[in-house]
Amino acid sequence: MVSGTRMTIRGCFFTRDQYTELVYRGLTDRPGRVRLLPPAILRPQQLWTGKQVVSTLLLNVIPQKAVPLNLVGKSKIPSKAWIQVPPRAAPGYKPESMCDSQVVIRQGELLVGVLDKAHYGSSAYGLVHCCYELYGGETSGKLLSCLARLFTAYLQLYRGFTLGVEDILVKPGANKQRKKIIQESLKLGTK
Repeated sequence: MVSGTRMTIRGCFFTRDQYTELVYRGLTDRPGRVRLLPPAILRPQQLWTGKQVVSTLLLNVIPQKAVPLNLVGKSKIPSKAWIQVPPRAAPGYKPESMCDSQVVIRQGELLVGVLDKAHYGSSAYGLVHCCYELYGGETSGKLLSCLARLFTAYLQLYRGFTLGVEDILVKPGANKQRKKIIQESLKLGTK
């Protein structure tokens, strides 16, 4: 989830080598030619966005003869979390449509939004759920496998992220407080 969100956030760019490496890692088991997307930025250097990497996977996993995926949804992260500076008043401005909490996929390409647990997870009307409904279990299974490989590669190659056992252990003081709360809640049930 961390990798998928960090990859699809605004400002995440990749060079040609990085883009092709991530696409290759995601589509390792796909036979045949891989359809690539043109860069989002041409000058001074060609750069691809993280959204384009996910879009490339989508375009190559969805069956060729099938109708491309179109999806409009919301992410779990609220729109106010993406606003750093309050915007100036402007006619026709809608804050919920101008931020990354609104997810838009057209013709199989992720255009706007940050994909998070609402789309990768087992929630209804997310990306994986829509692929299952439109293309079947085999395609949605391939999509999940490709995304898992892609996000693992992204964390390994570009955004080191580790979690040790000591990071998830409960400290003794907090553990005593937790046990006390549990004991009190058991007494409340009988009352």
